[in-house]
Amino acid sequence: MYMRTDSTYFQLINNYNKLQFYPLQYSLGVMRFASFGAPEIIGHSGSTGTAGCFCQEYKVSIAGAINLQDSSK
Repeated sequence: MYMRTDSTYFQLINNYNKLQFYPLQYSLGVMRFASFGAPEIIGHSGSTGTAGCFCQEYKVSIAGAINLQDSSK
């Protein structure tokens, strides 16, 4: 898939689907967590020890990584 910059692409991003694990929702590589009166958080939890998210209400971004660990020491 190629990156589109028109408004159609952004409308598709905002079309979230419910996942089995409530209250997560997913859309085109972006996850949304919005529940229990908490502010909406949009981002992704990653798959290899990384994560990034954004909270529009507080205008806060969080990104993190857990790097390689050597347990032999």
